[in-house]
Amino acid sequence: LVNDVTAVRMLLGPGILNLVNTPVYYAYALAIMLSLDVRLTLVALLPYPVLLWIVKHYSRQLMERTIRVQAGLADLSSRVQENISGMHVVKAYARSDFERQKFEGANATFTAESVALADVRGRMFPSMRVAAGLGSLAVLWYGGSHVIEGRLSIGDFVAFIAYLNMLAWPTMALGWMISIVQRGRAAMTRLDHVLAAEPEIRDPDRPHEDRAEPGEPRPAIDLRQVTFSYAEPNGHAPDLDRVDLQLPRGRKLAIVGRTGAGKSTLVSLLPRLFDVAAGAVLVDGRDVRDVTLASLRSQIALVTQETVLFDDTIAANIAYGAPGASREAIEAAA
Repeated sequence: LVNDVTAVRMLLGPGILNLVNTPVYYAYALAIMLSLDVRLTLVALLPYPVLLWIVKHYSRQLMERTIRVQAGLADLSSRVQENISGMHVVKAYARSDFERQKFEGANATFTAESVALADVRGRMFPSMRVAAGLGSLAVLWYGGSHVIEGRLSIGDFVAFIAYLNMLAWPTMALGWMISIVQRGRAAMTRLDHVLAAEPEIRDPDRPHEDRAEPGEPRPAIDLRQVTFSYAEPNGHAPDLDRVDLQLPRGRKLAIVGRTGAGKSTLVSLLPRLFDVAAGAVLVDGRDVRDVTLASLRSQIALVTQETVLFDDTIAANIAYGAPGASREAIEAAA
């Protein structure tokens, strides 16, 4: 993500800057060159169709190679992150050599793709320089003959060369800019998959915000024929199968079972960390799918099995779900 955003930043920064600068340079320099000598200007422009062909020929290859390099870098970064976060597990099971081999394989793939991208760039930029150099050579030959024959003054010829040199950097920047654009497009294609992703669990179109009054005789938690499965239901038994549960206000309930029986899954359905496949989960008489996520989750305190401590004070961690809690309330909770 970091590298993809950087590539897009380069496209929107230097890329757009050069995209604006290049036409301005060309318009300014060509106008004066045409005023000095029209035929000489046409000779100077002869290599530009070749330049355009080079850009068209290599731009698609740049796009494809860049996408592969960015994907390889993402895979490499993911493997490093996994090994750092899970280093104790890797060491405990003596899998260091196995993980090292996987990293070396990913690294070799990334290196090969990077070299292939460098090969495309290494062929494109020199080709453009050669084409531009041939144009300068043609100008020197044709313009020099005009000077010798007296049809063009030395001063005008020197001025013409100066304006032609003014186009040298924009012409060279064209290839670099194409590389930046293709890299930015490739990065944006990958980012689009993240930015365009829609959460499966979201607020209803017309949520109910009202809550049941304390005196109403409705169970605080009511599970009705709840069925849930992590995997697709193609032949696999559901993780929870038609569970019925009613928990009145003020009561405590302990759920006991073997590992993997679905205890944590059952609790995770209350704040809609997952949605049921069938049945309904009701809190205060409302289906959890009919209220906003913020309203629902602000009424539930969930202590998960995975311990997470944020980079803050102990008090801030205790009061994480209750911003603005008083010192007395935090000490009482502790």
